Amino acid sequence: MNGAVEMRVEPSFVPQDHLLASVNDSFNAVFVEGDVVGSTLYYGRGAGRLPTASAVIGDIMEAVAGRGGCSEWLLKNESLPVRGAADISIRCYLRLSLKDQPDVIAQVAHVLGKNQISIASIMQKEQNAGGQVPVVFLTHKALEKNFSTAMEEIEKLDVVDGKPVRMAIEDFE
Repeated sequence: MNGAVEMRVEPSFVPQDHLLASVNDSFNAVFVEGDVVGSTLYYGRGAGRLPTASAVIGDIMEAVAGRGGCSEWLLKNESLPVRGAADISIRCYLRLSLKDQPDVIAQVAHVLGKNQISIASIMQKEQNAGGQVPVVFLTHKALEKNFSTAMEEIEKLDVVDGKPVRMAIEDFE
């Protein structure tokens, strides 16, 4: 994006009508966007549990030996800038279990706003048996580093019960 390579590998929500949403079972897919070629998708059957574990161990050994693959090449290629994960803008789904009391959502919203994260929508359910309220926030795009900081701060709030859940949302604009 904007003359730099962005790479992320993480679980993400994708629109139901996007081709990636139909990848099922043992199939894998890689979605790539390029300035010249536009959107491309590489799709095929996955290797399975044991071969995948073997490949991951092999990749780790290659990295330790200093013989990394594509990622290492991109990082060393000075003519091709790579945007670090912290500087990539993403939207997020946040699920929190909050105390059912006044000002709780305001406390979370304050932390998000202080970290330059804008809220797109909020959904709150009824109180559950433990006295906690599940609340889901969908955000607008913000920098990954801002999300990391905000999640650390939110987790420390005394109105939050348990570990917050955060997942990226892909819009494919």
